[in-house]
Amino acid sequence: MCGDINTTSPLFSPDHPEAHQYMVDFVDRLPWTILNDGRPTRHRHVLDVCMVNPPATTIFTNWSPLEEDINDHWPCLIETEHTTPVREATQGGTCEIFI
Repeated sequence: MCGDINTTSPLFSPDHPEAHQYMVDFVDRLPWTILNDGRPTRHRHVLDVCMVNPPATTIFTNWSPLEEDINDHWPCLIETEHTTPVREATQGGTCEIFI
């Protein structure tokens, strides 16, 4: 799960010492792992957060923000060790996701 959460937290970056308690509470309730390693995703801030559930932690190999000027936020790349296509239904048809 990835999202532009527009909040800072030391959970995502040690450069953001202030924590919003609602985010800490939310993350504490999930058994998920935060992939962010402190590198910025928007200018010098970490506002886009990626998390994986427990089964995905076994295949996750790399997380990296891509410094591409296609938006005011940088896209984030998540790499896994598997490339098995999984078909997922979307409103406009199907989308292939590789895990």
